[in-house]
Amino acid sequence: MPSEDVDLQNGAVAFRDALEKAVTSRTAGNAEVVCDLSGGLDSTPICYFAAANSGSGIVARTLFHPDPGGREDLAWAKKALTVMPNVREHLVKSTDEFVDFYEGVDEVNVVLDEPTQAITAGPRIMALLSEDAQKNAAIHLNGLGGDHILRGVAGWEHTLARSHPLLAWRRSRSEHIPAGTSVMSTLRQLSDRRSYRAWLADGIAKKAKSLRPPGVNDWSSPLALPEWLSADARETVVKAVRSLLSGLDPLHPTVAGHSDIYFARDAAKLVRGTGQLGNPFGVAYEAPLLDDRVVEAAFRVRRTERDTPLEWKPLMKSAMRGILPKEYLMRTSKVGGGAQSVRGYLRHHDVLVGLVEESGLLDGGLIDRTAFLNSTRPDRWEPPSPEIHNVVNLGKFILNQRRTAPVAA
Repeated sequence: MPSEDVDLQNGAVAFRDALEKAVTSRTAGNAEVVCDLSGGLDSTPICYFAAANSGSGIVARTLFHPDPGGREDLAWAKKALTVMPNVREHLVKSTDEFVDFYEGVDEVNVVLDEPTQAITAGPRIMALLSEDAQKNAAIHLNGLGGDHILRGVAGWEHTLARSHPLLAWRRSRSEHIPAGTSVMSTLRQLSDRRSYRAWLADGIAKKAKSLRPPGVNDWSSPLALPEWLSADARETVVKAVRSLLSGLDPLHPTVAGHSDIYFARDAAKLVRGTGQLGNPFGVAYEAPLLDDRVVEAAFRVRRTERDTPLEWKPLMKSAMRGILPKEYLMRTSKVGGGAQSVRGYLRHHDVLVGLVEESGLLDGGLIDRTAFLNSTRPDRWEPPSPEIHNVVNLGKFILNQRRTAPVAA
C-alpha cells in the first residue's frame, strides 16, 4: 500500500500516465478494439486513450435505457466524442435491444474461478462480446473498477479524524445530513476505536442473534448472513469466524487503508470473472483501471483530494483536464439501472429460484427453504437484495463446476 502523500495536481499527472500506459499496452498493434463509451468518468477516458493511440481506429459503444434520465449517458458520451480521434464507428443501442436484467443467467455456462457477480451480469456482457466477435474484435475495454478506486468510503473519515478531526467532521456531515444520519451517529462513527478483530467479533455476535451488525467504523463490508440461512449453518459460520479471530489482521493498520485495499480486491474478483466471460468468444474483456500501476497511482493521492463530498471523482477530472472537453468534465452524477433490475427480477424470479433449487443449495441443510422462498419474493418497487445475487451466483457456479467435472470411469 503506497503512502497517500501526493497532492491532486501531481497525483493526477501520474495517474493519467499510468492509465494511458495501461490502455496502450492492450491496444498496441493492429488488433480490432471495441471500447465502452458510457459517458461516465471511468470508461470515457479509457476510450479516449484507446482512440488516441490506435493506428487503425476503434469502435466505441454507448448504451442507454428508456427510463427517466436514461439518455443522460448518451448525451455525455456525445460531448466527449467530439475530441476523440480515430473512432471509426460509434455504436448506440438501447438496453431494450438486449436481454433483461437476470434473463439468461441460467444459460451462462462459463466456468469461473469462484462465484462472483460476473454470473448475474453475464448475459448482457456476453451479448456485447458476441457482437464484438462478429466484428472480429480481439479486445473490449471497459471501465470496471473506477467506483472502487476513485470514490471514498466512510472509513476514510474515521482515519482522517485521528489527525484532522474538524475536516473529518465536515466531510462526514456533508454526506450524513442528506442521508438523514443523526449527529450522534456521526460522532459514534468518527470516535469508534474498535480494532479490526473487535469489529469482526461484534459483527458476528450480532449475526449470531440475527441482528444487524453495528454500522460504524466499518473496516469493509459488514458481515452478511442472510436471514434464510438455517440455524445449523448460522451456528457453523459463527463458530468458524470466532475460531479465526485471534489470527486475523487487517490489510492495513488504518480503517481507510484497509478499506482501500479491500474494495480494490473486491473489484479485482469481479473483473477476473467478467474477463473469463470473453473466453468463449475469443475476446479479451479488459479493465485497465485495475492495473497495479493505475491503482497504486490513485492510492498515492491524498484521500482528502482523491474524492470529496463536493465533486464527482475529482482525481479523474483533474487527470483529464485539458484533454476531454471542459463541459464534459462538469458531470456530477452517474445513471443507475434500478428500475431495470426491478423489472427483470419480477420477470425472471422463477428461473432464478429454479437455478438455486437445481444446484442443491436448498436441500443441503444450509438454507431454510421456506424462509428463502418467502424472503426472495420480488417487489414491484425495490431491487432484489445483494444476498439474492450471492446465492444465485453460487448456485450457478456449482452447476457449471458439475457440468465440467470429469466423469469417473
